[in-house]
Amino acid sequence: MIFLSIQNESGEFVLSSPIHYTWFMAILHSLTSQNPYTLFNELSEGDNVLDTLQLFDYLGITSFPLPLLKHESLVRSNLIITEDTTKRVEYHKANILEARQTAAEFIIALSKSEYNLDDSNTLTCIFSLIMIIFSNANVFSSRFRHHTLTVVKECCSSLYVQNQRVLPTIQNIAQNSKIDSFMYLYDDDQPLPENFENTFAWRGVNVSIEKDRISHFAEHPIYISIIGPCSTGKSTMLGYLLGRRDKELLNIVKTQESLMVGSRKDEKLYINEAQSARSGRFNTSPKRPKVDRFKHRFGPKAQKYR
Repeated sequence: MIFLSIQNESGEFVLSSPIHYTWFMAILHSLTSQNPYTLFNELSEGDNVLDTLQLFDYLGITSFPLPLLKHESLVRSNLIITEDTTKRVEYHKANILEARQTAAEFIIALSKSEYNLDDSNTLTCIFSLIMIIFSNANVFSSRFRHHTLTVVKECCSSLYVQNQRVLPTIQNIAQNSKIDSFMYLYDDDQPLPENFENTFAWRGVNVSIEKDRISHFAEHPIYISIIGPCSTGKSTMLGYLLGRRDKELLNIVKTQESLMVGSRKDEKLYINEAQSARSGRFNTSPKRPKVDRFKHRFGPKAQKYR
């Protein structure tokens, strides 16, 4: 019954302010694709990206995570930060899609005032990162650069004022909008340009420490042996050598294998003897030697008087 009040004459549901259709669809597509860059690239230059980002909070949707920036240490504005000790960050070379994702996550974090702009080193790092976005038109579209400039002007006003001569203008970015409108659609899986060497060229991933230990033992493991009965009822050793570098471990393996071979031979011999005993082979009495029954029947004295 609630939805009946916002239906039009055609029976269509109308989104009321502050929910605009273009903003909502850009958010929806970015969430379904799990790519924050889609949010910026689908919004036209006439849409305010800050209003769209605020719509996340209005809808109660958790925004995208903070970017993992290699070789960069940005001080957070929130002094109470809980670190997840069960995970660690692992970096790999990014393709174009992953570089765009990291850059978009950075701009979203900037719009939400996640970084302490009163820290001079943090401010310098932020300026360096946004200049990477503005100076690489072959990687980042004009729409993304346009919305990046909007965020910088509104959320980093001091940085914008100090570097206004260096930063591009809306007009500068708009010059390439018609040229690059279609060049960013099908190159997500392409490698980055060779001269693109910066923080965005690396993609960080949170890796579980426990899972990482398991994979580490799979690559550089120890020797594990288990001795016990198997399904056949025989005592055997289930062992595997997962490491290859330690010669002492290899010697232990060889020694244990030789001992197991010897025990198997003894076991086999015991089984053969048991089978022979059951067959009656050992029940035959040996032949007794022939003895003269009367030769030693009487003692020496008896023999004297015979």
